[in-house]
Amino acid sequence: HSPAPVSLFNPERDILLPGDQMLPAQSPFVGARPDNPTAAPLGDYLDYLALLEPHVREETLVLPGHGLPFRGAPHQLRETRTHHGRRCARLIEACVGRPMTVRALLDALIPSTSIDMLPLRIADILSHVNLLHRNGGLEPVDDGHVVAWRATRNG
Repeated sequence: HSPAPVSLFNPERDILLPGDQMLPAQSPFVGARPDNPTAAPLGDYLDYLALLEPHVREETLVLPGHGLPFRGAPHQLRETRTHHGRRCARLIEACVGRPMTVRALLDALIPSTSIDMLPLRIADILSHVNLLHRNGGLEPVDDGHVVAWRATRNG
């Protein structure tokens, strides 16, 4: 869960060692970090996926940091981008017509979050919110005590 992970790719052998950047059948954790809560690491991660995609094939052997080796990297990359796109769309929908705090957004998207997963889930939602803010889909509403988010008119 490094802020600057490294992936290794050997095109001659068609082997990718992505660390935690690509996992079998799931998206890795890409949350905002406490030392930089306004960052949008999800944007950096999606940019990484876009850079990686032209180099991998269905036959590429992926040796992830967790889980079993797998093939089908292009499919996994598409699934991961689709997952985050849906999450962003749901966050915007939740903020249409009423400002929502990050905690309220978490409750709207993942209502049964256990207390031990709460910090990671909030960091995950915050990373999505920060990306949406950077891209113009959400804007902050500050009432002097709490920052909430609302959908922009063109988001």
